[in-house]
Amino acid sequence: MPKGNSPYARFFRSLIVICLWMGVSSAYAESPHLIFYLPDSPPQGIKSGEKKGIMADVALEAARRAGYSAETDILPWPRVLDKVKYGKNLLIAGLSRFPSREESYTWIFPVFTLTRSFVTTGQQINSYSEGKSALSKIAAHYGSMEITMLRSEGFAENQLSFITTNTPLLKFLLRGRVDALYRPVIEVKWLARGDPEAKRLVYGAPMQATEQYIACSRDCDPIIVSSLREALAAMKADGTIEKILKCYE
Repeated sequence: MPKGNSPYARFFRSLIVICLWMGVSSAYAESPHLIFYLPDSPPQGIKSGEKKGIMADVALEAARRAGYSAETDILPWPRVLDKVKYGKNLLIAGLSRFPSREESYTWIFPVFTLTRSFVTTGQQINSYSEGKSALSKIAAHYGSMEITMLRSEGFAENQLSFITTNTPLLKFLLRGRVDALYRPVIEVKWLARGDPEAKRLVYGAPMQATEQYIACSRDCDPIIVSSLREALAAMKADGTIEKILKCYE
């Protein structure tokens, strides 16, 4: 390298600075902006308010640690499932891992375990067999894993009441529109906060539990997968995920 303050030396130093700047700029340009799609299922994903939800907080922190800019979005769930499944490098934060989905997504990391149960205002339902004989109308979100589970357990189609994510879930039950909800316990308890009628809710025994994953499109950049997986594993190890979960209890 030329020394001193000659024109050639100054030119050479300037060239090095330019090359370094171009390298850094190129690295940033090549780092994709990530979009994590969330379920409209509080407290996993929350559409409005100060808090964004468990999976939003986990996903954004993992992206930050992995060196990505990121955002979250909540869309109708059936649309999200297809969008991510057939897209490229799209992410879901809050996807239940189930055999029928296994080959459709790239599974990155399990964040927490989600437990479901029947919630009624009368008889406590502690098994699928009890539910099949005692319940005429069970509310579950259209396109949800809960519908898949109930069908796989032999519930008749006329026992299932398909509702959209815009439906006031608790009101549906408390006003007698349905006999029961079949939803994640954490969601029903979150929706019931501050509702004076919540004391009428009867929770059945825990039924089927699934791991809630951060997942990606089947066609997903291996670097995105490995970097997020590493960040999430570190968050699990250092207690960050547990702290986020406690914020939503």
